Amino acid sequence: MIVALLGALGCRTPAPVSELISVQSAAPGGGAAVVVVAVHGLGDVPGSLLDLVRGCTARVRVVAPRGPIRHGEGFSWFETQFSEEGASASGADVAAASDRLAVLIDGIAQQRNTVGKPILTGFSQGGMLSFAVAVRHPESIAAAFPLAGALPTDLLPTAAPSGGGPPIRALHGDADPVLPIAPTRALVRQLDAQGWDATLRVFAGTEHAVPPAMHAQLCASISALVTPSPSP
Repeated sequence: MIVALLGALGCRTPAPVSELISVQSAAPGGGAAVVVVAVHGLGDVPGSLLDLVRGCTARVRVVAPRGPIRHGEGFSWFETQFSEEGASASGADVAAASDRLAVLIDGIAQQRNTVGKPILTGFSQGGMLSFAVAVRHPESIAAAFPLAGALPTDLLPTAAPSGGGPPIRALHGDADPVLPIAPTRALVRQLDAQGWDATLRVFAGTEHAVPPAMHAQLCASISALVTPSPSP
């Protein structure tokens, strides 16, 4: 189970890292592969998301980038504020982080031996960035799977691209105290109304975490994209 590492809130010490680095798994069979970009949350490290996706049976290469700001024993993608209503971040900060992440994703597609466009997923801050990249850079990804994510309201697009953009399949617990589900419900409804291919899968009783049922759904969704449908 992955849980946001929020215990270090009192020792948040931003220390920019010069490069947006990443860790990655080997391509299955050593050849071309579908790439899944897996983005960690606040105070976490790339290895957590690398392991999360490698726990799926899909034959993919996993690339897990590292946030550029030190936060406790891990890293962060942008400054996050906390209140009784949960966590929040400025639209400008999330937009800047998503634009930087999109550059990394485009570079992977251009420089690596990949099959199709990369798939994007992430937890918490990574879920927020999954939403943000999907709506700001829809041409860069094959699909987005935000886990316990959200999107600042000022980043909501005005319309979907032709074809509805990449599938956005959000997974979220209905007992999440950090990023409550209500704004994410409203976000997905608005995206759907605009013509985006966006859905939300709700996990009853789940807080800010990725329990086995959510992980299984993520794996099944990735596998569905990676494995071609049988011919009729």
